[in-house]
Amino acid sequence: MNLFICNFLNSFRYKGITNKKHDMNITEDNFDEVFKPQTNHFERAKADNSIADEDVCGFNGCMYETYGEELDYVFNLSKTTKKVWTIIEGDNDTLYYVAGFHIVNRLGFLVCEVEYEDEIEIELETGF
Repeated sequence: MNLFICNFLNSFRYKGITNKKHDMNITEDNFDEVFKPQTNHFERAKADNSIADEDVCGFNGCMYETYGEELDYVFNLSKTTKKVWTIIEGDNDTLYYVAGFHIVNRLGFLVCEVEYEDEIEIELETGF
């Protein structure tokens, strides 16, 4: 794990979060900087070349769907790597990124370049 990510995760441990599951509040931009979500290659292949990567589907072009070939891809990837995150809607329209493959309240999935090490649940700060 690179030094930036270690420091990022350690900053939350100093706030009293020392168990294996870490709960965090960060912005979507911070998440993107740390874990680097990949563009959904299924949607990219279907989209016209004039459409930017971030516009091919939701979550800046990175969300994988909860059905069909995209679901199969994400599910199989989750068995062999720690690159899959589940986008979950919580109470009061709160969004969470939860490390791993989950079913309940899921909106979609992200596949990231950087693997997570511990179970992490991230509440996204919307900035509104």
